[in-house]
Amino acid sequence: MRRRFQMIVMCAAVAVCVLGMAQTPAVQARSLHAGPLYTSSTEFPKVRVLVDVPPETAKASLDPASFALQGDNGTGAASPGTQVQTLAETGYGMAAVVMLDVSGSMLGGPLNAIRAGLVKFASQVGLQDRAAIATVADETKWETNWNDSPDQVKAALAGLKSRGTLTRLWDGLLEVLGKYPETPIARRLIVISDGHDEGSRHTLGEVIAEAGKQHVVIDSIGMTRSDPKYLLNLAQLSTSTGGSHRAATSLPNLEKLVGDGIERYRNLPVVTFQAAGATADGKSHPFLLTW
Repeated sequence: MRRRFQMIVMCAAVAVCVLGMAQTPAVQARSLHAGPLYTSSTEFPKVRVLVDVPPETAKASLDPASFALQGDNGTGAASPGTQVQTLAETGYGMAAVVMLDVSGSMLGGPLNAIRAGLVKFASQVGLQDRAAIATVADETKWETNWNDSPDQVKAALAGLKSRGTLTRLWDGLLEVLGKYPETPIARRLIVISDGHDEGSRHTLGEVIAEAGKQHVVIDSIGMTRSDPKYLLNLAQLSTSTGGSHRAATSLPNLEKLVGDGIERYRNLPVVTFQAAGATADGKSHPFLLTW
């Protein structure tokens, strides 16, 4: 069955990104994120939009003609897609944070697998990208920051260890969401946890709302040794922000999921359109993108 997604992309005439909500048939209800929107004064009305399609999407379904962009919140003329490139092919970068639960539930094998995956993750960060690693337990700690050198990252990964007695997950996520660099590039957050929050002053709902304000897509990787019901928190966090949730089935699978994060982002489609009817007036305009 063909799936049809609709996203509202609020964009200025010269480049802005925002969260959009998807509407799909009852067989598959989910949120989908579109943005940033890329353009320039010399290219406009040609625009490019990054689309967070699900990880399982077949390449054949990403034909340019399967996408359309309409101005005036969907009431204007529709412009079909003219080209689909991967994010890597465009040369546009991303700002990505990996947030890792280092409470006692991750001690031993899970933490070792995550550490190994993060080594691969860090090696894939390009010159156009910004990346940081944060850990959460009783408090949040930035293990690496946006401008750290490769040697600093290696040292931080080697020193990762379990700590604390609680997992203030929602508090930690809100802290991370408030510290993205002010750059017009895609914002991504990868959460690795069992989804069990303990002792936070804030709620899951607050995290989801803040992610929308900050235009951050949250992917999650779930790993648990106890009650799997808490993984539903991670699934809700991701689907509500346009991201993807995956549950690790084994330690090798956990390592692979962590390590493949940047590679998956690099392969996301960036669709080119001629924005029919849009004017370069410096104001924000709502667009409807359909797939």
